[in-house]
Amino acid sequence: MPKSSLPGLLTKLHDALGDTESTNTDLQAKVSEFERSLKQQLENEAQVNSTSLQDQINQLEAEFAAEHPTAERILREIMDVLSRIGV
Repeated sequence: MPKSSLPGLLTKLHDALGDTESTNTDLQAKVSEFERSLKQQLENEAQVNSTSLQDQINQLEAEFAAEHPTAERILREIMDVLSRIGV
């Protein structure tokens, strides 16, 4: 999956979270922070530590596992794309 698929995956992630009533504002804030970090990483690789980005992904994945399985799957797709492009 190419880098160009990331915007679509992020849209799917937001849609998956929007479809559930149990998504709390704290989790939504974490997703927004992850998205900002991801965009910074893609725009200027020197600005964001990829380990920090990976930590954000791992934390979100753990939180999605029980309550948001669709969002967790999408997050794994994002992780796959990032690993393929070397982030």
